[in-house]
Amino acid sequence: MIIMRRPVLWSGFVVALACGVLTLLTVAPAGATSTWLAPVNLSSGEGQGASEPRVAFDKQGDAVAVWSSEDGTEAHGTKKCEVQSAYRPAGGAWQAPERLSLADQSAEDASVGLDGQGDAVAVWEAYNGVTFVVEASYRPMGGTWQTPVYFAPEEIPGTGRRPEVAVDEQGDAIAIWNQGGPYGGPVWEAFRPAGGTWQAPVEIAEGKYGDRPQVAFDEQGDALALWQGFEGDPVNEWVLEYAFMPAGGSWQAPSDFSAPGLAGEPSLAVNGQGAAAAVWDQWTNGFLSSRTVQAALMSAGGAWQASVDIVGAADEIDQPKGAGNPGIAVDGQGDVVAVWTWAFSGTVQAAFRPAGGAWQVPVEISGEGAYAPQVAFNGHGDALAVWDGEDGTVQSAFKPVGGAWQAPVDIGHGGGPQVAFDGQGDAIAAWIGEGGMQAAGYVATGPVLHNVSIPSEGTVGQSLAFSVSPFDVWSVLGETSWSFGDGASASGMSVTRTYTAAGTYEVTLHSADTLGNVTSTAGKVTIAPPTTTPSPSAPTSGPPASEPPTIGAASQSVSTWRERGKAPVGATFSLSLNEQATVSFSFLQGVSGRMVNHRCIRKSAKGVKRRGCMRTVLAGTLSFMGHRGENQVAFQGLISRSDVLKPGRYKSVVTATNSAGTSTPRFLYFTITK
Repeated sequence: MIIMRRPVLWSGFVVALACGVLTLLTVAPAGATSTWLAPVNLSSGEGQGASEPRVAFDKQGDAVAVWSSEDGTEAHGTKKCEVQSAYRPAGGAWQAPERLSLADQSAEDASVGLDGQGDAVAVWEAYNGVTFVVEASYRPMGGTWQTPVYFAPEEIPGTGRRPEVAVDEQGDAIAIWNQGGPYGGPVWEAFRPAGGTWQAPVEIAEGKYGDRPQVAFDEQGDALALWQGFEGDPVNEWVLEYAFMPAGGSWQAPSDFSAPGLAGEPSLAVNGQGAAAAVWDQWTNGFLSSRTVQAALMSAGGAWQASVDIVGAADEIDQPKGAGNPGIAVDGQGDVVAVWTWAFSGTVQAAFRPAGGAWQVPVEISGEGAYAPQVAFNGHGDALAVWDGEDGTVQSAFKPVGGAWQAPVDIGHGGGPQVAFDGQGDAIAAWIGEGGMQAAGYVATGPVLHNVSIPSEGTVGQSLAFSVSPFDVWSVLGETSWSFGDGASASGMSVTRTYTAAGTYEVTLHSADTLGNVTSTAGKVTIAPPTTTPSPSAPTSGPPASEPPTIGAASQSVSTWRERGKAPVGATFSLSLNEQATVSFSFLQGVSGRMVNHRCIRKSAKGVKRRGCMRTVLAGTLSFMGHRGENQVAFQGLISRSDVLKPGRYKSVVTATNSAGTSTPRFLYFTITK
C-alpha cells in the first residue's frame, strides 16, 4: 500500500455561518478536557486497500473524507482504484461510503473542500484508457454526490495530474492541476461559481511548467495559487511560483518568490483576511547539497516577503540533507506555525512565528521515527499537529495559544494523516490504517449554545421561561443547569422561574458534555414590583416616552434557507421589547467591488485590473409596530410588494424607535442560497 502525502490547504478554516437556529451570547469553554476519540473505520469492507487520505471540516463541524480504494479488479489493463467518500454531519455519525469516480475508470489523487453551508466539492485524476483526466463532483448538504464531470482532454492536450480543490464560504470552487510531463506540465485551473457549473479551464501560466499546484481562498473570495515551477535546468532550477485572482476577476500574471536553488514539497496556507504563508524544502546547490526548510509570508493584498531559513545555517552545515516534508498553517491574527521532518534524528520539528515578529527557535515535538507532519490552526490560535509515528502509529501534539507544545499522544495506527479544525476549536484527523480509511475526532470545546432564551424583564410573581438548545459536534450531551441569581437553580434545556422580589438578577447557564467540557453564558433579568397596569399585549396610549426603547434577546428560527425548493424558505425573527416601539430590520449585503482611490466601489468593466474588495450595500428594510414583551415576525425575503432579497450573505441590523429615540442595535446574520 502506497500512502501519498500532500499538504492540506486550510484557509483559517476554512472556513463563518452556522447551520440551524443560532442565538449565541457570550460563550466561554470552561474546564475543557481535550481528547482524541477512538478512530472509526470509514471504508466499506475489511482488508480493502486504501491510500491518499484527504479530509475537510467546515466551521459548523460537518466533515467529509475522500480516499482512493483498490477494489481487486482491473480497468484498462491496470489494477483499478476508485475514489470513495464518507460524510459526517455535525453531531451525527459517519455515513456509509460512496463511490465518486466512474465504475469503468481507475481513479486516485482526490482532493475535497466544504463551503459554509456544508456543500462539498471533490476533484481527482482518472485514467480513461487513453490518458489521465481531471474529474469533479458536487455534493449538496443532505444530498448525494452527483455524476462526475471532467475537463475535456481534447481541449487541453496532455495528462491531467495532481488536482487540488479549494472552496470558499459562499460555495465558489477552484480546481487546479498540471497537464503531465516529466517535470510536471502547464498549470491549469477551472472555476465553479456557487450554485453554477464548471467554467472552461484556463491555463494560469502560459509557456511555463509546474508541479504540485495548490490553491486557497480567503473569506472575501480572493484566490491564491502556488506551484513548484521549472526554470531551465531540470536538476537544479526549481522555483516556487504564484498567481493571484481577486474575487470576480481573472488570474494575474504569475511571479517567482523563492530563493535561487532547488525548491520542493511546497505547502501553502491562507487565512480569512488574505494573509498567506508558504514553506518548502530547499537545496541550495542541487540534490547533492544540504537541504533546509525555508518559508515566506505575504500580507493581505501585498507581496511575498523575502524567504528565510527556518532551520538555520548551523543546522544545515551540521546535518546535511536534514529537513523535509514541511507543512504550514496561519491563523486569523497572522500567527504562523511550520512543521517538518528532521531526518538526522527522525523527529518532527516545529517553529512558531507570532504576527509581526520573527521565527522562533525550532523545537522537537515528537520522538524518533516520525515522518510526514501536518499542522492546523483554530480560530483561537491553538495549533494541532499530526504525523506518522514510530512502529506504524499515528501521533498528535497540541500547542495552546501562547503556550508550548504538549507531549505527543498516539491516536491510531496507519500513516499519511491529515488534520483540520472547525470554527469552535474541535478537530478531525484522517489517515490510512490496516482496515482502510480511518478518522478520529478531537474534542476540545463544550457544547454550542443554540437558541438561548433569557428574558430581559419580568414581574414579581410572573412565571418566566428560560430555554436553550445545546449542540455538540462530537460528544454526547451532559447536564444543562441554570442559576437564577436569587439563590435558586434548575436543570434542563427548558425551565421556568418565578421571582419573589424586585431587582436585577444575573442568570447563568452551564451546558456540559460527557467528557467534562463546559460552555457557559449569562444574561440579566430585571424584575419589577407587582403592577395592576393593563396587559403588555394590549398597549394603551400615554404620554411621550422618556427613554429610548430596549431590545432584549433577538434571534431567528434559521440562519440559512434556500431561495426556492426545500423548506424552510425564510425565517421567523423573534425579539423582546421593554415597551411599545417601531421595530426596523435593515438588510445589509456584502458584495464584491474594486479598490479605487482607497475606496471600495462597484465593479465595472473598466476596473478589472483593480484589486478586489468587499463592500456593504443596503438591500432592503422591514418595519412593524412591536408591543412590550415577546414579538415574532415571519420573513420570506419579501422587501416590497414584488421585490425579494437575492441569494447571498446578509447582516440584519435590528432597531426599535419611540418618541424618545432609537435603541441600541442588535445584529442577526443569515444566508439565502439558490
